[in-house]
Order: sequence, then C-alpha cells, then structure tokens
Amino acid sequence: MQKRLFEKKKFVLRTDYLIPIKNVLRDLWKEVLENKAQIEAWKNLFAIEPKKDLFNQKRKINEQFIKDHPTLVVDTSHFSTEFKERVLAGFEDLDEATDGILIHSENYQALRFLKRKFAGSINPTTIHN
Repeated sequence: MQKRLFEKKKFVLRTDYLIPIKNVLRDLWKEVLENKAQIEAWKNLFAIEPKKDLFNQKRKINEQFIKDHPTLVVDTSHFSTEFKERVLAGFEDLDEATDGILIHSENYQALRFLKRKFAGSINPTTIHN
C-alpha cells in the first residue's frame, strides 16, 4: 500500500521562474518596479543601494538602474499568475531560453521527472563517478 502511494503520480502545485530583467519585456518593467516584494528581495539578496545622481535624486531602484543592472533576477513568485503569463509570453521558445532547472521535490519523484524529460538524450557511457 505505501509503495503505491509513494509511486502515485504527483501534481505540480506551483511553478515559478527566476528571469533576468534583461529577458523581461520592457513594457513590464514598470510593474516590476511597483512590486515591493521584488524590490525588497533585490535589496536583501544583492545589497542594492542605488547612488544619488542626476537621474536618481531619491536613490530609488528605477528603470535606469535596472537597465544598468541587466542580470537582476525577477522572481515570479512575487507576482500574480496573470503577470507571470505575460512574462512567459515574451519568450518564443521557453525551453531554449532556460539554461537550467531547479526541482524542489522528493528524490524519487524528481528522478522520475528527469528520466521522462531527458529520456534518450543522455549517453550513460559518458557518465563518470
């Protein structure tokens, strides 16, 4: 009985993405800048403290700042599903654009997923211990 429960196919409850701001459509930058949770995440993770200059008198994270820092990561967990869909719609081929995958799962379930996703694309003779 326990084995059947363990092997039962799991459902994806939520999917979020970490996307460099340079890959987010420029039309969406204003919404990113209005999201307090995202701004706080940047400040906490990257110790961001914008400098005061002619274009940024109030030392805020603004469009010029994110343009100058194109690798700042937008975490879609801070946004609505509708916003996330608009961000993803900006990609022609999402699989091609993503260069990594992060799975938060039980080992067995993660391995089953990876086996299906990459079946036939891994040559076992090239794997070394």
